[in-house]
Amino acid sequence: MQDQWLSMFFCIISVGKAAYFFLRDKIIGIIGLGNIGELLYKFLKLFGIETLLCDFLLQESGVNENW
Repeated sequence: MQDQWLSMFFCIISVGKAAYFFLRDKIIGIIGLGNIGELLYKFLKLFGIETLLCDFLLQESGVNENW
């Protein structure tokens, strides 16, 4: 599972390099905060990258977050 979110992160970085933009200038949206989404969110947060989160199941269960 760690390989999946790590490869997703490096994919985002490689797209950024190809399009000549920096992640610190962007907002990343994460849909679903399961295992991979949560790990990706924590990793992006470590680097100070702004994120938007969307998880319908957590929202409906009453978890208080910025959805």
